[in-house]
Amino acid sequence: MKIDTSLTRVKREEIISSLLKNKGLILDAGCGKGRYIDYFNKNKIIAIDISKSSIKKIKLLNNKNYYLISDATCLPFKNNMFDFILFSEVIEHLDNPYKALVELERVLKVNGTMIISTPSANFPFIWDIENYLRKKLNKRVKKKLTIFTNWTPKHKKLFSCNELINYLNHSFKIERVIYSGHIFTPILTFIWYILHTFYLKINQFLKTRIVKMIFSKVFLMFLYISKYEDKLFKNEPCINIIIEVKKRRSIG
Repeated sequence: MKIDTSLTRVKREEIISSLLKNKGLILDAGCGKGRYIDYFNKNKIIAIDISKSSIKKIKLLNNKNYYLISDATCLPFKNNMFDFILFSEVIEHLDNPYKALVELERVLKVNGTMIISTPSANFPFIWDIENYLRKKLNKRVKKKLTIFTNWTPKHKKLFSCNELINYLNHSFKIERVIYSGHIFTPILTFIWYILHTFYLKINQFLKTRIVKMIFSKVFLMFLYISKYEDKLFKNEPCINIIIEVKKRRSIG
């Protein structure tokens, strides 16, 4: 297992990968670095991203699929085309997120499945104390280039789970909602960040399997505790929201 800096990112990817449907024509809308492409290796995938550099890089890594430079708010596909859509960590980057959801509804088949994931607007107090207090005081949030916030420089809007569900309910049936990362996950993420920094320094001088194995075991233990926490808490505040929906009606 690759030892990653971010506990929350690895957990989110594991949750989403467990929900992916390997059936029919698939759209990865906002594929970024192509983290989920390999999970769809038995199916026909169309992956899109607005970033030319991202599309160029994943084409070099995996050229078996179709990759397009495209905006999620104006998709170059016909109505009712896809059986499954992945829309992970994209909606918070968009100027017009609702227009993107309308487009994704248009290209998804009736009874087709879509997975949406996004950082929650209602995050735990200890995840980002400064922005939590700013929100309570009705002040503008402070965007930061760190893993310990949901307000990174490229994020334009964060959704609460209720806000997102209320919009999705118009066209989709909500199949599942996962609230990921609560009280213990921010603490575990901070501890792991320190341990990971220490691991990288040790690894410069002592590259042995034993060192990697020890740190991997610690990481897996933290990951297990964080996943177990999600079973105990079924609501916000949380770090990430993951929603599985099915399309109700046909687009003519």
